[in-house]
Amino acid sequence: KGMSYEQGITYAWRVGCVANLVAGIIATLVGFAGPHIVKLAPKASLLVALAGLGFTWLGIGQVIVCYQAGHVGLLPLGIAVVGFF
Repeated sequence: KGMSYEQGITYAWRVGCVANLVAGIIATLVGFAGPHIVKLAPKASLLVALAGLGFTWLGIGQVIVCYQAGHVGLLPLGIAVVGFF
């Protein structure tokens, strides 16, 4: 049939704990190999995280402007809705 509600919660908690432990062990082992990875990896692959942060910063900047003055976003929203439908 399956697990009871309490057994499912306990099982999910244990799986989460084991997943965190394994991720920590892998991160620790890879951390020691970090300088070697940096030497072997292309520069573009190392800048992917920085590019993601940059795009996030640009997007959040626009959202903050819209939340500071809510009426600023109504015209683009209206144009998008009319254009879509």
